[in-house]
Amino acid sequence: LILSSLVKNSQVAFYQADTAGDCAMYADIIEAPKGTFNTGNTGPWNCGGLSLRITSTYEYGNTGTYSLAPADQNVSTPCFNIKITKTSTGGIGIFDTNIIANGYNICDENNLRTVERQIEINY
Repeated sequence: LILSSLVKNSQVAFYQADTAGDCAMYADIIEAPKGTFNTGNTGPWNCGGLSLRITSTYEYGNTGTYSLAPADQNVSTPCFNIKITKTSTGGIGIFDTNIIANGYNICDENNLRTVERQIEINY
């Protein structure tokens, strides 16, 4: 029974991470150039059925990081966190992008049944 629930919870966490990765690429490619994640904007921004809080040390065109996490966390439901880091490669407007998308079967870090899966995307 425990093994079966672990497989199910792992699958939920993986799909949350996969959704987070898709949200992150959309955020970076479509929303960031519009200024959605500029420093000082705390959101919320909606993606994947979650209202996300924005934490940013990033201004479009500069190197930095922005993170997206659930604004109103319900500890008994699945959720995800996203961290997007952009590093200048020397050319004007040319960046290496690293996305770390973490998915959770439940949003309670202190619960022993919480399962986390991570997807990393680089481009």
